Amino acid sequence: MRYIAPTTDLAALLACSARPSLKLSGERKRRQYLHRDRAPPTPNTVINLAGATLLLGIAVLPVAVLPLWNMTRVRPILLGLCWVLAVGFTMHALVDDIQRVLSLAGVLHLDYPLFSTVNRRVADLQDLLFNETWFLVEGVL
Repeated sequence: MRYIAPTTDLAALLACSARPSLKLSGERKRRQYLHRDRAPPTPNTVINLAGATLLLGIAVLPVAVLPLWNMTRVRPILLGLCWVLAVGFTMHALVDDIQRVLSLAGVLHLDYPLFSTVNRRVADLQDLLFNETWFLVEGVL
């Protein structure tokens, strides 16, 4: 946004107060801008939202079930659930890390069907250094 000199603001204020119709049209334009039609979400946005929601639910799960650890009948179920999540996160991280390293080496070609142009090297590095590292940390912990 550009900086407008105070004299310009004063001139606009005087012009709007002298001509109320100009002020109303400015207000109408502002409302139209704020309530304009939004574009529908892209498939990538929907996938990211679903993944973030799932990860948020999994992050809240340990705190939510903390009181259940004192119940002896529920404890084996919770241990099984924790084991499944740990194995799932670790395997997801290791398999995807291997995939990304092979893709960076040029041995494996990954297909991105939702995207027309993708910088594969940047996508592989981002996934390898940021995304899958957190899955590995979650699985190991």
